[in-house]
Amino acid sequence: MWDLTDQNPERAWPIIKALVEAAPDDDTVSHIGAGPVQDLLSKHGEQFIERIEQQAAVDAKFRACLTLVRPSRLTKEILQRLTRAIDYQ
Repeated sequence: MWDLTDQNPERAWPIIKALVEAAPDDDTVSHIGAGPVQDLLSKHGEQFIERIEQQAAVDAKFRACLTLVRPSRLTKEILQRLTRAIDYQ
């Protein structure tokens, strides 16, 4: 997934959503957030933040995976938008 999020993020995005949907437990969801979602946002945040916000608005499990994204790897704007997406109720 690391290479895919780096080199072909458009292909990585539907895979990430499918991984979250198929995740059997909270631990797996957290690994997706700390792994592929983190990589996608840190490398292609401007390109994907709107889609991430949209997905978070309709999917509580996806929102949960966002809580493990490390803020130190994000721009200030992306971090602010991510925080709002996580807090969406």
